[in-house]
Amino acid sequence: MLGVPNLEVRSALSQLLLTEATPSDKANFYQAQISDTILSGNSAILRDTVTAFLASIPHDWHRRNNIAKFEGYWSTVIYTLFAGLGYDVIPEDTTNKGRIDMTVKTKQGIWIFEFKVKGQDTSSCASPLAQLRERGYALKYAGSVDADSKTIPVREVGIVFDPATRNIERWEMGECIVNMK
Repeated sequence: MLGVPNLEVRSALSQLLLTEATPSDKANFYQAQISDTILSGNSAILRDTVTAFLASIPHDWHRRNNIAKFEGYWSTVIYTLFAGLGYDVIPEDTTNKGRIDMTVKTKQGIWIFEFKVKGQDTSSCASPLAQLRERGYALKYAGSVDADSKTIPVREVGIVFDPATRNIERWEMGECIVNMK
């Protein structure tokens, strides 16, 4: 079992894995796109960048295995994208109502992700975004502020992955307006 002692080492390891998994010019492109998107909050560009990144993973890596049927595979790939950029990434982020699949905290906002795999999900909720909202996961970050004491947005992203195409089937996005009732 490989342990990671701190954020700096985790970031460096994720950066190395991302760099080794993609050609250097592509790794730099994905990193720049994701960084710019996180800063601007533009979900459509983030979706397109993640889709392009997933399309760049060689099909031979999926040959004779069914790894794409497992949510953990998709979580790991998305985790690596964000952790490689040095963001504070919290996998399986615990709340009083369950676990957020992944939280990405930045100075400009908080992004919470719920992942589903087409044909593999056994929960009663077909929509990952609906699950985020039904369980009130964003409440954990209600009132989060930046260095200037300004409230930062909490963005909710639900992603459904398709193991047959090995890419995104559906991307659902919303900015959370936290209702404390």
